[in-house]
Amino acid sequence: MSDVLISDKLFTPPADIGIERFRQPRLYSDGSGDVHVCFKKEVAQRIREQFPAELIKGSKDGSITVRMPTSSPAWLARWVLPFGVAAEVVGPSEQRQRITTLCEEALRVYQE
Repeated sequence: MSDVLISDKLFTPPADIGIERFRQPRLYSDGSGDVHVCFKKEVAQRIREQFPAELIKGSKDGSITVRMPTSSPAWLARWVLPFGVAAEVVGPSEQRQRITTLCEEALRVYQE
């Protein structure tokens, strides 16, 4: 990275390029199941920018629920937990229990 230079040339993306062409709804999944995650209003817009509209269901209070295809509990935990109380895994119960267990383990560490 020591040879990086600032250029006067501007990059203009092709007019026909669209993000939808590059979305991979099964990126973290083998197709075995979907996870439902509810996001509070304060993070809803950020989530809407990351997922196709057909995977999102809005609520009157501004929160949204996303149906996310994934078969990786580890990926789900790494992705959901940084949202803190603004995200809640609502199903399936196995995925919800995995998140619950991780939170309980973290709580025990900080209570000692």
